[in-house]
Amino acid sequence: DKLKDAEDKLDDAQDEYDDEDYDRAADLAKDAEELAEEAEDLAKDADSGDRQDAQEAIEDAEDEVNDAEDAIKEAEDEIDEANDNGDDVDNAINKLEDAEDEFDDAEDKLQEAEDAYDDGDYDTAIELAEEAEDLAKEAQDFAQDAEDEL
Repeated sequence: DKLKDAEDKLDDAQDEYDDEDYDRAADLAKDAEELAEEAEDLAKDADSGDRQDAQEAIEDAEDEVNDAEDAIKEAEDEIDEANDNGDDVDNAINKLEDAEDEFDDAEDKLQEAEDAYDDGDYDTAIELAEEAEDLAKEAQDFAQDAEDEL
């Protein structure tokens, strides 16, 4: 790895300096600096990829949360209509409450993912965004179940 190579070159430069071979020490120090810069560039590239993956995971979760919100609103409208028609809506309301609970959890998890992203913890952001997405899908399923009860 580039960073280890840079450290080794720097150690060699120190040895040459101690032996009073200053020209060789300077050359080795310059090599160490170049390797360290390459290591830094590699780290930045890796970080950029992780950041992009986290951003995409958060966007996917946001889409699912929005879809869940729409599904819940649709189920609420269907329940209201059925209730106005005098239909029994108790089971549908229970399913809708489950959907709302999952939706709230999805929103909370999405916020945690965004916070992790802002903190630069991209792996955690991805994990939390995926959890938010799963919760939002469950909310959608419960909303559909609520409509199916009518």
